[in-house]
Amino acid sequence: MKGAKKNILIFSGSMLAILSVMYGLLIYPQKVNVDTLTMDIGRMVRMVEAATAEQRQVITLEQQLKTYEDSLGALQERIFERSAVPKILQKIIQVSGNYKLDFSAIYPKYDDLLNSSIKDPQSPVLRLPIEMAFRGQFTRIGRFVEALEKQEFLFSITRLEMAISADSYPDIRAVVRGNLFLRRASNPAVQAKM
Repeated sequence: MKGAKKNILIFSGSMLAILSVMYGLLIYPQKVNVDTLTMDIGRMVRMVEAATAEQRQVITLEQQLKTYEDSLGALQERIFERSAVPKILQKIIQVSGNYKLDFSAIYPKYDDLLNSSIKDPQSPVLRLPIEMAFRGQFTRIGRFVEALEKQEFLFSITRLEMAISADSYPDIRAVVRGNLFLRRASNPAVQAKM
């Protein structure tokens, strides 16, 4: 029996050694490969998610750029050349009449226009400061100021002063200061709009 036990122990030890070698050579490298592949797949998934997020950001940025380009195009259409100033001033007076305002004066500051032209000769846009004085009811003045924003020319109000006196009530005296933006270059299509 001693020989049989010895043979069984030797056989069991040999089998254990063979199984350990097989595990070490065949199964463990596969397990390491599976773990490495799992990590690689996880890294690739994160890269795809990052690329997808970047693609969404690019799409969002392209939409914002389109919006900005449209806004810029709309602003450029509202900028007329210097030769259109008299017609624009007439249009401002006409709009004030629509709101029954008593227009007393309009002062374009041409010297500022010339100075801005000299200061920045490369700029395609010039700024002409304008001061307007008129009288009218408060609500009509408000509607007139709103109407100035909706005109085809680009006029930006920088200051609005109002005063009331006992002898002028319910009318208010108002002074509006702002900038009319003009283009340097000649563009016949824009000039024809006025």
